[in-house]
Amino acid sequence: VTMLVAKAFLLLSVLSGPFAVNLAELQGLYDLYNGLDGPNWLDNSNWLTGDPCVDAWHGIVCSFNTTTGHVRGILLESNLLSGELPLSITNLYDCEDLSLSQNNIKGSIPEEISVMRNLETIHFQNNNLSNSIPGTLGTLLEYNLQSLNFSTNSLSGFVPDFFSGASTELSADLSKNPFYCPLPQNVEYTGASCLNMTVEHLDQGCISVPAPELEVYGSGFQTSSPALDCVLRYESLKLSTPAYVVSDTLLLCGFTEVLDFGGCTGLKGQRMVELFDFYLASEDYVISNVVENVPALNPSCHYGYNDAFAFVDSQPDSIGNIFFPFLSEAYRICELRLTNPYKCPQSMTVNDTFSGCSSNVRYSYSSNNIATLDVTCNENDPLCLWAPLSSSSSPQCPFAYYMW
Repeated sequence: VTMLVAKAFLLLSVLSGPFAVNLAELQGLYDLYNGLDGPNWLDNSNWLTGDPCVDAWHGIVCSFNTTTGHVRGILLESNLLSGELPLSITNLYDCEDLSLSQNNIKGSIPEEISVMRNLETIHFQNNNLSNSIPGTLGTLLEYNLQSLNFSTNSLSGFVPDFFSGASTELSADLSKNPFYCPLPQNVEYTGASCLNMTVEHLDQGCISVPAPELEVYGSGFQTSSPALDCVLRYESLKLSTPAYVVSDTLLLCGFTEVLDFGGCTGLKGQRMVELFDFYLASEDYVISNVVENVPALNPSCHYGYNDAFAFVDSQPDSIGNIFFPFLSEAYRICELRLTNPYKCPQSMTVNDTFSGCSSNVRYSYSSNNIATLDVTCNENDPLCLWAPLSSSSSPQCPFAYYMW
């Protein structure tokens, strides 16, 4: 009922004078007044009284022809406006000058402003606007936009590419906003600067599944930023999950649902432990330093829980039965960043006893053929294994048994 009364009042207002603005423009101004705390403005003279053009609402500039009036400017600088811009501001399609600086306007810049093709000036400096500058505003350069000022806000994200090289046609000020690096080329004229987020350390020795959220400590994290992603990357394997920004120095990443190695085969990227690069990204851009050698435990491997050793018969025949430790031991190996943790002895002796007399005779090796955990192992050492074979209760090297 209230909405119907308001629309009826607007319609009566439109019909009340020879130079009245149309209903859509009037709706946009009413929404601007109500959405930006009009009753508490420093000066709201004549607002919501009669027609904005005929009755000279404060800050409204109009043009007239023989039958109608149109809003050409909204000049409400330093007037205690507070709140978020309503989408219906785009109803003011004839507006050329939108100057709302030195207020307390919050939230995002509406993408829909790009339909206001008559705009020559957009001045929103010294407010509290946040999130990214809509890339759609670049379309206004094809029409009449000449001056844009978003300085001294809380805008973040990336500076849109349309600012690149537009200095000859656009006067722009983007200074004093925490944009992400990198900036587009040739935007020095805007005064824009950017900050790199710095990851100092991750508060977890091993990323695993299931796992608590990964705590990431650093600097430059922005609570008002657009969506951030935590990214783990190992060669072609890339795992990403949304980041939750707690403060400028702490954010949380949860890889519990997306950490998928795609198997446990012993190939690089599918070993028991892999060392990833970690960084923060937004819109597929890397916006932080890269932290190297972050260990992650492969959830596809079958770790021992109830038995001393777990045998996985589903592995490729060329690998045979694979020995995996208890999960607690796997965590320790992961925290030590050991991708090939087990080392075979340099030389082995053969026990000539064998069982059976068939053509397939298995030679059994002595105990010095057992693979042992070695923190000095690395993937370039041919004696080091990602996981050893086992035909008994002890982990053995691949050549610890031999088919005659």
